[in-house]
Amino acid sequence: MGELQVKKNLLEEALKKKSMEDNFTIVENNNLVLFRSFQDIYGSSCLAAIILSNSAYAMINIFFGKLEIEEKRSQILELINKLNTTYSANKFILSESDELVLQVPYISLAENFDGEIVVDLLRELLFILLKKEYIKFQEILGDSMMMDFKN
Repeated sequence: MGELQVKKNLLEEALKKKSMEDNFTIVENNNLVLFRSFQDIYGSSCLAAIILSNSAYAMINIFFGKLEIEEKRSQILELINKLNTTYSANKFILSESDELVLQVPYISLAENFDGEIVVDLLRELLFILLKKEYIKFQEILGDSMMMDFKN
């Protein structure tokens, strides 16, 4: 069994153990496996994505908004810079397509891969957004930041 398949199986087991397996769909393409789930944060649909590859890196991302008002770019970048000094591993990003993303890497080869840690990291990101930081972005952008991932 290849390393990517091992990681996929371990993550599936961890999601099942935490009764979260029905929340995710799995998309496999070439040398990547994407676990994706749509989460509701303050009425906005957010995309949670866990990306596994053959490399030692797994990326845990939450796409939680979009910068639609160009005049707000400097305020958003200032907020992102401030937040990124607060968190050591978790990083806020404004993507090239102006999506607001919170991400954390998980680094592990297949033999040491722990799906439960990946699930816990995702939960931590959701907690950070829900309880602390999402509202700061919403104060700047209002409802214009909402994304519709399901359509």
